[in-house]
Amino acid sequence: MEDLNKQQLILLVLLVTFVTSIATGIITVSLLDKAPVEVTQTINKVVERTVETVVPSDIQPKEKIVTVKETVVVTEEDRVIDAVSKNKDSIVRITQGTNPVVFNGVGVLLGESGRVLTDVSGLIQDIEYTVTLSSGKVLTAKVTDLLAESGLAYLQINIPEEGIGSTFATISGESLKLGQSVIKIEGRERNVIATGLVSDLILDDGVITGISTNMNLTDIANGSVLFNLSGDVVGIYVFSRQMFVPVQASQNATGSTSNTASVGEAF
Repeated sequence: MEDLNKQQLILLVLLVTFVTSIATGIITVSLLDKAPVEVTQTINKVVERTVETVVPSDIQPKEKIVTVKETVVVTEEDRVIDAVSKNKDSIVRITQGTNPVVFNGVGVLLGESGRVLTDVSGLIQDIEYTVTLSSGKVLTAKVTDLLAESGLAYLQINIPEEGIGSTFATISGESLKLGQSVIKIEGRERNVIATGLVSDLILDDGVITGISTNMNLTDIANGSVLFNLSGDVVGIYVFSRQMFVPVQASQNATGSTSNTASVGEAF
């Protein structure tokens, strides 16, 4: 004992204490097994009261935080409905004259400035056209750009003091792909929709200049608008070409420095 240092003495004391505790436990269990039932019940009550004293009963258990994970399945039908709802008020009807009224085609409103993109067929500069918004408001407009090469045209609405009061569409910034789902909105008097797939892409030096779909184009209105499932404009139907022309063609022809517009860009 005299040769042990302080650390060794402490370890020795801990070892003796540990062995004593084990021995005490073994003896206690053996005695409880041989003790009468009354004695065992008394000891159990003492232990229970001791635990109640050490751990007060008024302590509430910690509040459990339950995280519920919910999986939301978005179907293609939901995306179509959202895209149509987003753009139905951006579709306009373009007419000319009063008696008779000549229907020139459908167009899409691209911005609060009142710029409308449509098919070039039948449009002439310096002639006043009538643009009917989805709300029924009738405004006048004139052609600002005739893009004969692409088959597209721009009209500028004469904005009244109270403004247009209509929503406008946004341009897709993504390249179309074969098999991609698309939505067509047309109609001479009201919006008529159809859904389909991109069946062919016409390329010129790697740039998409035409879009074919598997949708029925019989009696389709000039300037009918093609949207992707995100609700962005991807093409305009050009009668002379019997197909949709990508909106990027109109941007390039009007001096855009890129082949695609950023999402949400308005003219």
